[in-house]
Amino acid sequence: MAKFTKQDIDTNYSKVSAYMIEKGFCDIAKSNINLLFAISQSEEARDVHDLFSGRNLPIVEVFHDLDASFELIKLGFHKQAFASLRMGLDNGLLDAYWSAVGYDTPEFRRWISSKEKTPRKDKKFWRRIRRLCGIEDFYETFSFEQEIEDLNRQLNGYVHTKGFRYSTMGEFQRRIQTQNENVYCDEWYELFVAATRVVVTLQLLVKPKFAIVIPDAYLLRKFGSYDHVPFCGVLFGDYSEWIKACIGDAEYDAIAAIANGSPEVQEVWRYLESCPDLTDDEIRERNYEFWKSFGHDERTAKRHVEDTLRLVREFQSSGRI
Repeated sequence: MAKFTKQDIDTNYSKVSAYMIEKGFCDIAKSNINLLFAISQSEEARDVHDLFSGRNLPIVEVFHDLDASFELIKLGFHKQAFASLRMGLDNGLLDAYWSAVGYDTPEFRRWISSKEKTPRKDKKFWRRIRRLCGIEDFYETFSFEQEIEDLNRQLNGYVHTKGFRYSTMGEFQRRIQTQNENVYCDEWYELFVAATRVVVTLQLLVKPKFAIVIPDAYLLRKFGSYDHVPFCGVLFGDYSEWIKACIGDAEYDAIAAIANGSPEVQEVWRYLESCPDLTDDEIRERNYEFWKSFGHDERTAKRHVEDTLRLVREFQSSGRI
């Protein structure tokens, strides 16, 4: 079999990219990847130690795995793209497991230090996750565990090359059989959507603060600028539509209902409500420093500040919170 040349790869990248744009795959894939990035950067931090605890490592790896998979499928490395999907799924499951076990446990510390093997997905693994508040009911209602098992089984063959169908040679055979040169791209998209759905759903179940909506304007009234907002384990702004597009409306509504009743979410709201509203002058000062830090000239920075103040005032007058 001939090797790919750089020209082959460049041509394939252009053709597949155009196909994915035409089919609407690119917008959904980028939206899901960006959502995962936002989640990976929003881990709670109570002190400096939390910033270097390594507890967000698995979900950061999910982002890199799925982002790499998106690029690999366009480059023409189909088997590798599917293998990256499987790694992303595994890291998403592992993140949920460590959330259930606890980040302060010796078990996690040994694993994060690469001194212990990654836990196997046995009965103990699943039992740890299901014990978390609200997850059992969600699993039953949406047959979520079966969905995970089915997806895991579909992607498993690409990691272990389960015969021709999952091999690099099988790619060319299937193109001939289906008379569809983009058959692998179509299958990849279906499995990519399923993998991101599982990972994001698990994130919201084990970390319910990601499921609530705290508008930007509310945070800006309390803290003045984004760089002053504490890392309290929430997504800055309203990601609800992104999440619904990823996991489904009914699933999001069910998770949001679980989240709103959780002690973690109630604690966040108590904390935010205990913070006094800043005056316009305080917001103006903090916001000006924020925009100047990006290298904006004085005129541009002041324009951004006034836009921010207008947003905050409109929100406050709406009485939404």
